[in-house]
Amino acid sequence: MNMKYIKQEHISVLKDTTDQLIDKNLISDGIVYGRIIDEENNPINKSKVVLYRITDEEDFIPIKSTTTNETGVYLFGNLSKGTYKIKATKNEKIAIHDMIEDAKKEKIDTKEKKESRIYKDEILKIYDVTLKYSSIVRNYEAKDAMLSNGMKLEFNKKYTSCIGGIVNNSVTFRVNVPMEGTYNMLIKYISIDKDRAFKVDINGLKLGEYIGEQTCIIPRSNEMLTIMVNLNKGENSIKFYNDNGFTCGPNIGGISLTKEPYFKVYSLEDKNKKDNANITLNAEVPRKQEYEFIIKYVSNKNIKFNIDVDEISMENEYEFDATKSLNIEDAKYKQVKLPLEKGQNMIKIYNV
Repeated sequence: MNMKYIKQEHISVLKDTTDQLIDKNLISDGIVYGRIIDEENNPINKSKVVLYRITDEEDFIPIKSTTTNETGVYLFGNLSKGTYKIKATKNEKIAIHDMIEDAKKEKIDTKEKKESRIYKDEILKIYDVTLKYSSIVRNYEAKDAMLSNGMKLEFNKKYTSCIGGIVNNSVTFRVNVPMEGTYNMLIKYISIDKDRAFKVDINGLKLGEYIGEQTCIIPRSNEMLTIMVNLNKGENSIKFYNDNGFTCGPNIGGISLTKEPYFKVYSLEDKNKKDNANITLNAEVPRKQEYEFIIKYVSNKNIKFNIDVDEISMENEYEFDATKSLNIEDAKYKQVKLPLEKGQNMIKIYNV
């Protein structure tokens, strides 16, 4: 299996936010990752990180978001060629509309402002809707894994002894994930004297061979190696070993499995809802689950509405609160939860 690797970028967070421009010729399954650190080079846990794509018109479009792990590491995968911008904050809660508006502040769309006029016969204008779901994170430590062929715990019982060697020992993690698909696996390891190779099996099938680069002479720090793995829904086994019969691999401390959040904005091209007309959207999603549905709108009065998905009513009554004006600068956001099926879904918004 060929691995595509992009060298880690270190991004410091000073005060509240920082910007770092990432300009890489990424292939369709490219990966960008790095670490968020503070002024004293300490990793920042649970820092919010947003990835923007820079278009040919130099617009900034938010496409993905995630949070850092305990070592300050973030990762974005499945990226195509292009120019990207990364923004990070300390442990602040970022609403999805803040991400969109922050991107617009980088470059004001004057055309949209000119087209945003008040019409007497308009009741509701919906600019765009966003579908998203949160990221999945699962952490597993070596002390909770299955050790085989004389494998022991070392370094205050936080790492395994070196894997492989003459005795061909190994460590296997039993993991449980809520949905099938591709996950980013961050491997915590130590290799104190030199680069050391190891292999990974997923559910009994060989995934590939990897190199753990030398970390330090004294095990006071560790490295994080990231690879992509395909997992089944529910129980999975992940085995680390080196079966060449003589060379030891690195010491394994644990793994972290992450599945990046889904985030997609559907522009409705400033559709106007009037005379009790319905607004419909054909949305395609990668899997069956509950999604957050975020509507960006303006309205000249409070309006009650319902939502149908594939002609099935959600059996909830929602309300658009009136905005200050019908200009885009005064837009509000209404957020609801929708259960969607994998593939195409017809979403209809209509008056009660």
